[in-house]
Amino acid sequence: MARGAQGIFLLPCIALILGAVASSARAQATDASASAISELRSAVTVQRSGAHHDLLRALRALRDPSLTPLFSRLTSHDDAVIRINGILGLAELSEARRIDPWLISKLDSEANRLYAVNLAIGLNLVTPADLRLMLGWNDLQETPRLAILADLVRRREQVSPDEVRPLLASTTEAVKTVAACLMVQLTDSREWIQPFLSRLETLDDKARLKDELWLVSDIGRYRLDRMQWWLDAILARPALDPALEQVAIASSLRTDAERGVSAWRKRLAAARTGTERSRLGLLLFAAAAEMDIPADPFALLRDGEILNDRVAAAGAALATPEKAAAALREVIDLDHWRSSEIVMIAVERLPVAERLGVLEHAVRRMFRSDHRREEREAIAIRAIAMLVELDAPRALALLAEAEDDSRQQEALLMGLLASNRPEALEGARKLRRIGLGRADSLALILIARHSESLTASELRDLGAIASGQGRVSPSHKVQAAWLYLRHAKRIEHAMAELFRSSGGAGDARTGGASR
Repeated sequence: MARGAQGIFLLPCIALILGAVASSARAQATDASASAISELRSAVTVQRSGAHHDLLRALRALRDPSLTPLFSRLTSHDDAVIRINGILGLAELSEARRIDPWLISKLDSEANRLYAVNLAIGLNLVTPADLRLMLGWNDLQETPRLAILADLVRRREQVSPDEVRPLLASTTEAVKTVAACLMVQLTDSREWIQPFLSRLETLDDKARLKDELWLVSDIGRYRLDRMQWWLDAILARPALDPALEQVAIASSLRTDAERGVSAWRKRLAAARTGTERSRLGLLLFAAAAEMDIPADPFALLRDGEILNDRVAAAGAALATPEKAAAALREVIDLDHWRSSEIVMIAVERLPVAERLGVLEHAVRRMFRSDHRREEREAIAIRAIAMLVELDAPRALALLAEAEDDSRQQEALLMGLLASNRPEALEGARKLRRIGLGRADSLALILIARHSESLTASELRDLGAIASGQGRVSPSHKVQAAWLYLRHAKRIEHAMAELFRSSGGAGDARTGGASR
C-alpha cells in the first residue's frame, strides 16, 4: 500500500487513540473529584466516632481563605459540633482573628454555647470587648455567663460582684460554687464559699475528692488568689490523694507562686519514694516553664537520680532564661517524654537565638531511638513547626538532611504542614518524589497548600491521595481532598454536591444534631 494511503488510514486511528486518552483523563478527573467530595462529606456528616470533628480541625489547620464559603455554610448546620467548627474556621481566617459573637448567640442550647465560648477563649479568638457583648444577651444562660465572667476575672478585667451574685441562686451546684469563688475573689470575703465547704463535710470520700478536684482546678485556671487559703488547707493534710496533691500544687503556683513553692517544699520533704519526688519535680518544672519560679527550690530536688538532677538544673536555669538552653537540651537527651513536653513549653521563654538551638536539638534527638515512637514523633513535629516559624531556612535544612522516605522525613513534613509558612514550599519542591509513599504524599500536600498552581501529574497524584492511595492519615487525606478541588477549580461544584439536599442547613444525611 502506498505511504499516502497508509497515512490516510492512520489519521483516524490516531484520532481515536487521542480521543480515548482524553476520555480516560476526563474519567480519572471525574473519579478524583467524586472521591474528594466523598471525603469532604465525611467531614460535614455526623459520625458516631466523632471523626468529623478531627476532619474539620484538619481543614481549619490549612488556614486556606478558599475554605470561607464552606465554613460559612457550616455555621447553619444542624449539628452543633460541625456548626461550631464553622464558626471557629471563619474566626481563624478573619483578618482580626476574632470570633463573631452573633454566630455563638445563634447556637441553640446552653451546653453548645458554653462549648463554643470555652473553645474561643482557649484559642484566643475572643477579646474582653467580645465577652462583654455576650454578657449583654438577654437569653445568655447561666453556664456560659459564668464562664465569661470567670475569664474576665482571670484577665483581671473589671467585674462587679453584682454581675456574679445572681448565679449564687443557681440550682446547679457547680455553677453556684464557682460563682461563690468569684465572689470571694471580688469581695475578699470567705463567707461566700462556706456553704460549699460545709456540704463537702457531708460527702463520702469518693464524692468529696471528685468535687475538690474540679474546684481546685478551676481556682488555678481562673487565678483566684483569694482562694489560696483553701488550697493551703488542702495541702496541709497529712494524707492526700496524689491527683489532688498535684492539682492543688499546680493551682497554688498559678495563683500565688510564693505560697505555691512553700507548699511544694513541704510535700517534697514528705515524699517517701523516688516516683513521688520525680512527680513533684516535673510539677515545679512545668510551672517554671510558664512563669517566674526562683531557682532555690530546685536544689532540693537533686538526689543523684538523673531525671531529678537534670530537671532541677533546667528548672533553676529558667530563672534566667537566656542561660537555660544548655540545661534544656540535657533534659531532651534523657529521652523522657513528659519532661521533653515541658521543654517545648519552656523554650518559649528563651531569647530567639537560644530557642532555635533547643528546637533543632529536639528534632535531631527524637529519632535516635524507637522507644515510645509516637510520643517522640509528636515532640519532633511540634519542634519543627515552631522552628519554621522562627527560622524557615534552618528548618528546611533539617528536611534536606533527612533520609528519603524515612520516619524523620515524614515527621518533618508533618511539622511543616502544622505551620503556615509559605517558605515550606521551597523545601517540599526540592524533595525527590517518585510515587505515592507517605513522605511523597505529605510533600505533595505541602506543595498544593502553598502553590498557585500544580502540574497535570501533580494534580493527578493529589487526586489519588484524596482517594486513599497516599498512605496518609484521615486528617491529611481530607486536606488533600480540599486542595485537589481547589486546584481542579471544582469548589463550586463540590459545594453544590455537599449541600444539594440540605436546603442551606447542612447535609440532610446527618440525621440532625449529634447526641
